[in-house]
Amino acid sequence: MTRHEERTNIFTLLYEYTFYEGADPCAFIESRESYNDTEYGPFIKDTFIGAAGNLSAIDDVISKHSVGWKTGRMSKVTLSVLRLAVYEMKYTDTPPKAVINEALEIAKEYDDEKAAPFVNGILNKVARSEGLIADKESKDE
Repeated sequence: MTRHEERTNIFTLLYEYTFYEGADPCAFIESRESYNDTEYGPFIKDTFIGAAGNLSAIDDVISKHSVGWKTGRMSKVTLSVLRLAVYEMKYTDTPPKAVINEALEIAKEYDDEKAAPFVNGILNKVARSEGLIADKESKDE
């Protein structure tokens, strides 16, 4: 399974989890494995459990950078894409540009045409504010 396919699985799990928030992430993923008659690899399990276990902090980051949009107003698809990407940017060593690119690909595949630019804007703001990519202004100087 490619990393993109693994991320798509994590996105799907996070989307499903929006209907069961508060459930134990480990028990949730085990139930999904049983239901889907599959076994997720370490990257999928670790990333899902990490993201699901840090939703409050992740949502705070998303809210801080989504001016005029509360997470409750976002589609569950968009929110799930953002949650995965913010988790990876803040809690893993995956390069931020790779994270943003993957998030855009998933948004284009699973959300409407307005989602990708929205996701891109928020994730770039997050990456800049966290010092993960150069700020536009300092790049121009």
